[in-house]
Amino acid sequence: MDVIRKQDAAIKDIITSMKNGEPVKLMKLLEIFNTNAETDVQVKLFSILSGYLMLNDNSIETIATCSPLYDKLYKILVNCPPRKATVAFNFLSALLYEDLADNQKRNSIVVYARNLIRSSGCLAAICDLFTSCMMDQEAWRALCRCLAESCRGTEANQSYCTHLVPICIQRCNHRNIELLMVLQSLLQNHSRNIALFVECNGMALFQREFLQHDICLQLLATIVQSSTVAAKLIVNTDIGQQLRSFLQRYGPPSQLP
Repeated sequence: MDVIRKQDAAIKDIITSMKNGEPVKLMKLLEIFNTNAETDVQVKLFSILSGYLMLNDNSIETIATCSPLYDKLYKILVNCPPRKATVAFNFLSALLYEDLADNQKRNSIVVYARNLIRSSGCLAAICDLFTSCMMDQEAWRALCRCLAESCRGTEANQSYCTHLVPICIQRCNHRNIELLMVLQSLLQNHSRNIALFVECNGMALFQREFLQHDICLQLLATIVQSSTVAAKLIVNTDIGQQLRSFLQRYGPPSQLP
C-alpha cells in the first residue's frame, strides 16, 4: 500500500512539473511502468508520456528503446475498451511522429520503434481493432492516425497490413476520409499494395468529393507515380477531367492532355 501511495504521489508530482514547464525525471516515470501492473495507472502513464514526447524531443531514444513499454501497450490494446486504447493510439502517434526536417538519428529511432511495434504484437492488435472493433469517432480517428504512422515508410509493416487495403477501399466514404491517410501510408513506395489497390477497383474512390481533399491528391500521386495501369485509368476515366477542372478553377492552367 505504501508503494502505491508513493507512486501516486510521484505521478502527481510529474504532472505538476510538466504543467509548470519544470524538468521531469524520465527514468523515474519508466521505473513506475516496470513496478506497477495496474492497467489504469499504465494508461495514465502513457498519457503522460505522450505529453512528455511533445515537450522533450530529445527523450525519444530512451522511450522508443524501452522494450517493456511495448508489452504494456500490447496488453492495453487487447484488453481495454476503445476509450482507454485511444491513449495507446495517441502515444504511438506521438512516438512515431517524424519532423519534416532531415534528422537521420530520429528517423532511425522511429524505424526501430516501428519494428518493435510489429514484433511485440502491437501491430497485430491494432489491425484487429481496425477490422472488428466498434468505437466512437474520436477513437477511430486516433486509431487510423496510429495505424498510418506505424506503417509509414516501413516495408515490413506495410506488407504485414496488406490485407487492410481492400478493407479501406470498401469502407472509405466522405464521412470516413481518415482511411485515405491509412491507404497513403500502406501504398507509399510499396508496389504490391499499389497493385492490390488497383486490382480492388480502388481508383473508383477518386470522385469529385474526395479529390477536394489534399490527402486524396497525395494518395493519387503516390499511385500514379508507381503504376502505369493507374496512370492509364486516369486518362480513360473522368478522373483526369475532374483534375483539370480543379486546376482551372483553383490553380494554374492544366498541363494534362
